[in-house]
Amino acid sequence: MFDDDYPYNRPVFHEGGLLKVLEECYDEYRHIYKSIDKKVNLELKERSEDTLTNLDRFIKYKKTELQ
Repeated sequence: MFDDDYPYNRPVFHEGGLLKVLEECYDEYRHIYKSIDKKVNLELKERSEDTLTNLDRFIKYKKTELQ
């Protein structure tokens, strides 16, 4: 089962503009991620990198639903 199989996906996520919001958040979060010094807080840097990667992949996945 995929997200697009649910009746609420398109109206809420795509037509509701959630993809655009996530893309804007990605740019902001990427800036925050780059400002984290791994020498000061390695765990925070690693967790932030995982979060950034997951967000990037999710955005790419949701864009494929529009094709």
